[in-house]
Amino acid sequence: MESTIRNAPGLGLTSLLSVMAGVYTIQSLIGMFTLQGLPAVLRSEGVSTSQIGLFYIAMLPWALKFLWSPYIESLRKQGRTLKNHGYLILFAQVMMLVVLGILALTSALHQLTLIFACVLVLALLSTFADISTDGLAVDQLLKSQRRVGNVMQVGGAYLGAIFGGGCSST
Repeated sequence: MESTIRNAPGLGLTSLLSVMAGVYTIQSLIGMFTLQGLPAVLRSEGVSTSQIGLFYIAMLPWALKFLWSPYIESLRKQGRTLKNHGYLILFAQVMMLVVLGILALTSALHQLTLIFACVLVLALLSTFADISTDGLAVDQLLKSQRRVGNVMQVGGAYLGAIFGGGCSST
């Protein structure tokens, strides 16, 4: 297996795969937090199931990401260095941390509108990172290496599902 990356001087296969694993783990963690962990917490706090059900609308950016993916892809493709890829991925990841910090540092559990807005922004930012990372993987991984990239994608998704869904004991 060849370990060089096309059009990416200075970035090794291990670095690229690490970025991919991290991004895919985080996006899955956020998705599972929204779809499993958060509803469980809200229900335990007495929030009605109809209000909890509205949180699934916050995942709408995933269904609509085809609308902004051409724009994100054009930003990612500008220039011949990895700077644009890295900036887009880093921007999305850092902004997700900011939003999670807002949730952690406020009494958001009693402000359903704030939680909904934050979850919606998290989903949107997650799609930005996903589009950028997928494009980077396709551009940079040699055809013979794409199976390893797929392992990072699927493995990251499962790892994020484990931590994002939470667990409960009876």
